Amino acid sequence: MTIAAGFKVRDGVLLCADTEYSGGVKFYDEKIFRHHFNGGSIAVAIAGNGTNAGMAFRDVCYGLTARATPYSPKEVEHAIRRAVKKVYDGYVTGVDESQNAAFDLIIAVNLKGIEPYLLASSNRGVAAVDYFASRGSGWNLSDYIVKHLYDPLTGSLVECAIIALQFLSAAKRYCEGVSGPSQFLTICQGVMRDTFTRDFGVAEEQIHQYERTSARLLFPISDASLDESVIDWHISRFAQEVKQIHATLKSDADWFPQFLKNLIPDPIGRSGPPSPTADPPTPLPSPESPEWSDGS
Repeated sequence: MTIAAGFKVRDGVLLCADTEYSGGVKFYDEKIFRHHFNGGSIAVAIAGNGTNAGMAFRDVCYGLTARATPYSPKEVEHAIRRAVKKVYDGYVTGVDESQNAAFDLIIAVNLKGIEPYLLASSNRGVAAVDYFASRGSGWNLSDYIVKHLYDPLTGSLVECAIIALQFLSAAKRYCEGVSGPSQFLTICQGVMRDTFTRDFGVAEEQIHQYERTSARLLFPISDASLDESVIDWHISRFAQEVKQIHATLKSDADWFPQFLKNLIPDPIGRSGPPSPTADPPTPLPSPESPEWSDGS
């Protein structure tokens, strides 16, 4: 299995995944793949059976070949639907579950003049994603963390990247078949960035340390019999431990700037407002509109 996830936020799209393949012999390799075509590009994060997911991705690429006119959102989704259904019908449906043939895709789509968006497959189907989707054996952990930390109305790519690091770290600790370096890819300011792969060992351990530290604080603050001075002592201790976590992260000083530099052109958001003369991207058509679906 694996964990693969995608965020759709106000300033772009983010995909992430671990890199473990464990069907037989365990090894580590990419799980986020890109394809460019006339008028746009897609990136796919895969979960489940790597061979079958790879076939589906290549079939999507075959369906989005070079041509004179740009592809519409409807045409892109139909190409993905056909590819997923074809592989499921040929290699998954009817196969014994012990063969672990199932797979899922999370797809980031970047079309010229249209806000980037997400699609996600589940079994033989493909659906639009409002703001977050996860697949693989770590999906429940990621959903829990995202629902408690992330506000889709105000969230940014920077926040998503930190939340993704947290649930990737948790999935590597608690979910079978999730490990190795982590992969990230963003679409920001209309540009699909290169896939960024790194072992975030120090950051992941400090995230885990913070979780343990904050969990320990729950016991004293839940005890109504404790005096306020005792609570103040526990809060002071918590603050000291958080400062130590911060100091440890600073000692690995290059990881965060490099992380954001590879994902987000302007990670601190100081580029100023967009030019009033620039054409804003067109929102994605509604799934009910004629531009999106013909019911197939």
